[in-house]
Amino acid sequence: MVRLIAISLLVCATSYAQAAEDSDLAREAMKRGEILPLSRILSIAEQATGGRMMDLQLDRHGGRYVYDLKMIDTKGQMIELKLDASNGRILKQETDD
Repeated sequence: MVRLIAISLLVCATSYAQAAEDSDLAREAMKRGEILPLSRILSIAEQATGGRMMDLQLDRHGGRYVYDLKMIDTKGQMIELKLDASNGRILKQETDD
């Protein structure tokens, strides 16, 4: 039982450290003008889907930053978006049917 608790704490600490590192990288990229502020990205996503954000991830693909968002609309339908973080252009939009 103690071992399970220790493993759980290690996983949580690692996840927290990764989230903090990702946040720092995003902040620095925004300062350099490489990505739009999150408020602008959310505005674009909300206008495109009529929904609200449920999950967000910033990744780097092929030398550019991409936001992966999971949105939920007023009907409870999940919508997945990929947006170019530098200009907010929607790269991909899928609806879970």
